[in-house]
Amino acid sequence: MKTRILTLLFCYALLIAACGGAGADRRNDPDQGFAEADARRVNVFSQISGQERALPPGQPTQLRVGDSLRVDEGGYAILRFSDLVSVEILRQGNLQVRELSLDEQSPLVAFGQSAGTFTNDLKPSQNGVTRRLQIQSDFATITATGTRFLLVRELNTPLEWLWAIEAGEDDLRVTAQGVTRSAASGVAYWIAPIGPPSQPIQFDPAQVTVWLDALRAGTPQDEVGDVLWQPADMLLDAGKIVGDVAPGALVTLGDISVTLAAEGVNGPATYTQTDCNRDGILDIAMTDGKLIFDLRGVVGRVRAVDVTVTGQAELPGDSLAVFNPAYAALDYSPTVVQRRNDAVLGVRSRADRGEEPYHYAELRLADGCFVGISLTPPTVDGAPAAARPAVPEPFCAVSAAGLNLRRGPSTAFAPPIRLLRQGDALIPLGRTADGGWLRVQSVDDGSEGWISANPRFVTCGVALGMLPVLPAPPTPLGQAEPTATPARPTPTVRQWERPQLGQPANGQVFDVGSSVTLNWTAFPGLAQRRGPGLARWLLRALGVETNLRDDEYYQVKIHFSPAIDAVWSDTHLVKENSFVVPAYLNSREMTWDERYIWSVSVVQRPSVGEVRLLSPESESRVFYWRLRQEETPTPAPTSTPTAIPTDTPTAIPTDTPTAIPTDTPTAIPTDTPTAIPTDTPTAIPTDTPTDIPTATPTAPRPTATPTSVIVP
Repeated sequence: MKTRILTLLFCYALLIAACGGAGADRRNDPDQGFAEADARRVNVFSQISGQERALPPGQPTQLRVGDSLRVDEGGYAILRFSDLVSVEILRQGNLQVRELSLDEQSPLVAFGQSAGTFTNDLKPSQNGVTRRLQIQSDFATITATGTRFLLVRELNTPLEWLWAIEAGEDDLRVTAQGVTRSAASGVAYWIAPIGPPSQPIQFDPAQVTVWLDALRAGTPQDEVGDVLWQPADMLLDAGKIVGDVAPGALVTLGDISVTLAAEGVNGPATYTQTDCNRDGILDIAMTDGKLIFDLRGVVGRVRAVDVTVTGQAELPGDSLAVFNPAYAALDYSPTVVQRRNDAVLGVRSRADRGEEPYHYAELRLADGCFVGISLTPPTVDGAPAAARPAVPEPFCAVSAAGLNLRRGPSTAFAPPIRLLRQGDALIPLGRTADGGWLRVQSVDDGSEGWISANPRFVTCGVALGMLPVLPAPPTPLGQAEPTATPARPTPTVRQWERPQLGQPANGQVFDVGSSVTLNWTAFPGLAQRRGPGLARWLLRALGVETNLRDDEYYQVKIHFSPAIDAVWSDTHLVKENSFVVPAYLNSREMTWDERYIWSVSVVQRPSVGEVRLLSPESESRVFYWRLRQEETPTPAPTSTPTAIPTDTPTAIPTDTPTAIPTDTPTAIPTDTPTAIPTDTPTAIPTDTPTDIPTATPTAPRPTATPTSVIVP
């Protein structure tokens, strides 16, 4: 009996050994499908029959259904299945073999590919045999029939990429959330845990090859989405919103979908379209509101969001929130750039710090206005750019070479507060009822006053009609404000005495950078060379008008030589008996001899293109702009220098003067009596006046042609 039991146990042991040996031999059975795994670097691990072990380079192993291959950050392995398909696995990739079928009519290979980077190369079908590769990734299903493609899961972001390197029209398809898209060569898609695959993204396959070769060489690389996809660059104001603005509504703003939440933190939200910042563009005024921005339709990688808002005095830290592709909130606190009339909330993420890009953003305002949004690209060196407002700040800028800032909305408010220079920034505060004058504040020194609203003098980034109408101060006594008349009567002509120049003295030298104010006196012809005070008293006693009429101007001419063989004449028509020489002339680069010769006459301009001389031209004087260390020139003789030849005749006109045609007539705005430019300065060959001190000529310097200054 004991012998029989021992015999049975021995036979059972032999049976178990035989079965076990057969199971081991199945892995080496050439009739069974298997894939060969080969490590190209260390840090490659195979998992066979549930046991994981390191796979050294040069010692390939076989993987069958259920086995897997894993590489870490620096690992690199290749998996081949017959002559059907080969897969490269890099950067934390994990591949599991799910099916290996060598069916003669339709061979199939199915893998699970999780995380990491995989290049899949499926040989094209031949002789009517359709070769199929199916991959189940973390977020999608990919099917291929003869193609080469790259599947990448980003290391720090829940986002996958499918890049078709070589694929026919229907060779490669990706399916996510029930939506299938095809990818031909040069087309990529990103896939997130939420929603379908992205819209097609065009790329250069050569760039993918460069990125992939660097990984194969073991060189660390940035995320493929940052390397192969351009940064988002979009600037949109709220006026571009399409759709009904109402609680719970979905509207579009460019490529961005915007949801207006129906409920706020404290109750129902309200939204109204109104121009909050007076720039002529409708904004969204919100009370306890929340805007949800879906950025998935944007073409480009979003790593910077700037939202421009206005109206809310304080902006809590959670006013702007951003979310990753899985709609997980990112702990990136916004910065606030406060401007005069609005604020810009901005958030940034950096690829070099492993931070995630944005697929969604939310704006919460208890009581304020959404003005616009900017998806801001980085600088050329890849660093995050400064916050970019969605709309320009509502400033005005001086476009004329010079513009007077006055105490009231009229040229009767003289003298001016100051002369504004070209490019000076101004904050618009209000306007006159007719819109002809603006109340402004200078950005550089805070001075306030009135300027002409003529677009030839000033340009504004705000709708002027939206500015409030402000009251004007009383017009100064004795200086009634000129008004426009529908029909100009036949002008009367009166003669004026020759203007007498005041300051600066002849030959005076000024430092470069300082201003030069010219002044003079002039009286109608009855003065007969009496002293200025007595002449003015006599004229007033006789009831003779001593102020300039609407069509009378002082004509100031400034001559200078941009080159040895040329003299330019810069001409200005002004209403005051003083003039600040414009800034563009205050430069050593304007003249070769650093001198400026000036004279004054009285003219009448009864109509456009017509100028009549009412007085003899004054004496000519010279002043210099020089650096401090340069030698001061010898003062000029006190005798009256010979006037420089000009186009303007010197004879006093008769009762019916002849109109003097000008080369480039400029229309006079009838609603804004301002200084009006005359002819465009042209080069006038002339000899150097003998009675004006000259400097030793130097080599001529190239200069820009000056433009006439308009000084209302």
